[in-house]
Amino acid sequence: MEGHALDTTGHDARSAAQDRWRDLGLIVLLVVLAVVVRGWLLTHTEVPARDTVGFIRYALEFEDESWSSVVKKNHQHPGYPITILAVSWPVRALSHEAAAEAMSLSARLASGFAAVLLVIPMYFLGKLLFHRAAGFGAAALFQCLPVSAHILSDGLSEALFLLLASSSLGFAVLAVQTWRPRHFAVCGACAGLAYLTRPEGVLLVVATALVLVTVGLAQRRAAYRPLAVRAERGYARLYLQSVLQAEMGCDFDFLRKA
Repeated sequence: MEGHALDTTGHDARSAAQDRWRDLGLIVLLVVLAVVVRGWLLTHTEVPARDTVGFIRYALEFEDESWSSVVKKNHQHPGYPITILAVSWPVRALSHEAAAEAMSLSARLASGFAAVLLVIPMYFLGKLLFHRAAGFGAAALFQCLPVSAHILSDGLSEALFLLLASSSLGFAVLAVQTWRPRHFAVCGACAGLAYLTRPEGVLLVVATALVLVTVGLAQRRAAYRPLAVRAERGYARLYLQSVLQAEMGCDFDFLRKA
């Protein structure tokens, strides 16, 4: 018996290790695909989108004014402009191009990095909800579709928002499955960062809260067991055996029959 238990434990450990290596291999393939697509679009994009120019202007204002005043006077959320600013520091330090060109490159790099990392939460989200092939196929297809490929490489905030949103949803699924506090914490942190990037991020919090309430109610309903009240004699037995329900007047059944 002990030898059989040890063999089962060893087999489970080997299966888990094989699953991790399989996941790692598929993620590497997705990252290579995303890097190729993003790199081609990055080198073949001549003019940035109009919104990209607005995000760049927003990011540069953080260097000249206080952050609180910059956030108050802009209607866009500050998450993506701050990301552009962070990426621009090493780009401007290493680049010999003009400031405008360096900032445009920084915006596209920030969007491109987020788009490449997006394959990781999309893969695991598909795996958690369906299976490994669904996660791999969805992540690969999303990287190659013309509209998503263009938007994710154009210096816009969608790539960063989708990265944070899919990460939040992935950890929300893990949290519902495991009920571990750290999964809830990471889910909430990613949802908060998504809200700082785009206002739609608040929907992640609402959706996760609704799912948790629904799952909690379903679990309580499944675990509910009515109390088994028994009485052998006396008024308690008479009540349990003969008193009707409220919609029937809470009367004795034998009086109704009479």
